[in-house]
Amino acid sequence: MELTYDKAMKEMQDGKFRPVYLLHGEEPYFIDSICKYIEDHALTEMDKAFNFTVVYGKDVNADQVIAQAQQFPMMGARQVVIVKEAQAMRSLDPVLGYLEKPVNTTVLVFAHKVKAMNKTTKVYKKFKEKAAIVASNPMKDWQLKKWLPDFLKTNYNLSIDANAVDLLVEFQGTEVQKLVNEINKINIKKDLNNITAKMIQENIGFGKDFDIFEVQDALASRNKTTLTRIVKYFETIMKPGDIIGIISILYKYFSQSYVVSVSRKNKAELFAELGITEWGYKKLKVGIDHYGYKLRDAMNIVKEYELKSKGINSQNVGPAELLKEMLFKIVNL
Repeated sequence: MELTYDKAMKEMQDGKFRPVYLLHGEEPYFIDSICKYIEDHALTEMDKAFNFTVVYGKDVNADQVIAQAQQFPMMGARQVVIVKEAQAMRSLDPVLGYLEKPVNTTVLVFAHKVKAMNKTTKVYKKFKEKAAIVASNPMKDWQLKKWLPDFLKTNYNLSIDANAVDLLVEFQGTEVQKLVNEINKINIKKDLNNITAKMIQENIGFGKDFDIFEVQDALASRNKTTLTRIVKYFETIMKPGDIIGIISILYKYFSQSYVVSVSRKNKAELFAELGITEWGYKKLKVGIDHYGYKLRDAMNIVKEYELKSKGINSQNVGPAELLKEMLFKIVNL
């Protein structure tokens, strides 16, 4: 049976542990999280001394794993056997027989990282028929931005502002463990209820004087005075990698503004397509009103400076200078 991560976690939190799990995919966070939960909650601390086994795929074969799984627990209700880095095992074919009749007092976990298991194999099909499968796939940035607020609320009792989600994903990427690590750094005392864009900005290295979305707003409204102050500020604190995040946010802003400006869809359809709210729509309208048909030109300038920030068609130019050039090219369209 194929389960979502949330479904698998809910079952275990309710006390239900299945006899066999296959956790597989490129995103390690969900695999590690389920393994950790099983390790921490499937057995009491006393039972762990006799009934908890962790092995690594490169060190064992499937026959050895099955032999361990077929043993009965000592002085406890169950045993746990976790095979980490199961993708390194030569073959899982010997598991086919065990899956026909797994031992109910064993929780056997295969943590298959790096890549998803081939779904056309006999072994995968048997896992799907007889065991619990959780696919741990990487998410696209838009999927992650939609998923992250609920995840933080459920697992950390934290709210997060939409702008904060944008910043976090644009600057840290879509690897869930990195994002969780950043949230934990911000909430190190475990006393926060909400994560703001300002907190993300300060945590990833920017100072306190300007929120990065003020760059977007000043550019959208062609506010040259504010842009001049922003550029002077960033000249003193900007690191080489910072411009990549700024470029990502600006490109998203101008591309969404362009889509809204040419679309004949109604608001509801646009909101669903772009993943925006009424508040976000009003933000986009500012850029549309100030740039109109030049929105495509603004997008092209941002793309040009994305390449320059990576050293293409640009030599010995610092990130602050590139930012200055890009902003003033756009604002003077």
